[in-house]
Amino acid sequence: MAFNVGNTVREAVDRLTTSAAAVLIAALTVIGVAQTAALQDILRGFLEWTVEMLHDPEVSGELSASEIETAEEQINAYIADLPLALGLSPGAAAALWLVAFVVSLAVVAIAIDAFGDERDSLGGIPTDGLGRKTLHLLLGWIAYSILVAIGFLLLVVPGPLVAFLLMFFVAAIVIDDESFVSAFGSSYSVVRGNLLGTFAIGVLGIVAFGVCWYVGTTVAGILTGASGAIAADLITAVGQVFVLALLTRTYVNATADDTADSVSSGSEWAAETESESQRGTR
Repeated sequence: MAFNVGNTVREAVDRLTTSAAAVLIAALTVIGVAQTAALQDILRGFLEWTVEMLHDPEVSGELSASEIETAEEQINAYIADLPLALGLSPGAAAALWLVAFVVSLAVVAIAIDAFGDERDSLGGIPTDGLGRKTLHLLLGWIAYSILVAIGFLLLVVPGPLVAFLLMFFVAAIVIDDESFVSAFGSSYSVVRGNLLGTFAIGVLGIVAFGVCWYVGTTVAGILTGASGAIAADLITAVGQVFVLALLTRTYVNATADDTADSVSSGSEWAAETESESQRGTR
């Protein structure tokens, strides 16, 4: 299960320069904008409800008129600073966010498939089983989030350790067509088989994504309105695609020996079977 960290990182960077990565970044940017818009509509709905509560007799009786007016002005100013809000109800916005999230998982599956096979473009990528892989990615993310949350809240197992041990489950689902349960086991095996290498990859992935997030947030603060929000989602998408390429190439390289051993064992078994068959016909 040993792999070369330096070569793996270079492979991930190379994947980021392909046309496939460009399409994936564009797709994740659109999805990110949709999710940001949905979240802003949910926030807008909450803020509007807060304004209504300020005029409720039970609440307004505890505040002075000037305090209510100041609070209302501040809230309305915040609402006006939600450039991507679509005017959806909170329920519709939540549904939009969920649909966008599921679509993003399908894009993740396509990305891992492309990076795993080292494709320069997305043309010719098989879509058979995409629905199943997307479903297991969804179930896996739910289970993963619950396990990490339990680790953080109850300290049964530290949350970061759980996140570290299971960080390759998405690659296992797509590349090896595993269920999310068996993918957790595969991720654990890869990490356990190369603790230092996978730890280095994990740290690099966190740092790379963190830098992209920080740059995106900074750009959003410099640019005004929708352009800033869209730019932030674009930069974040670059970080997402790089992390996907990094995790995928790590998983492929770490399991290459296992695949080779399996093929070798299969070939030896076939040769022995053929030899025995030939002896039996003499």
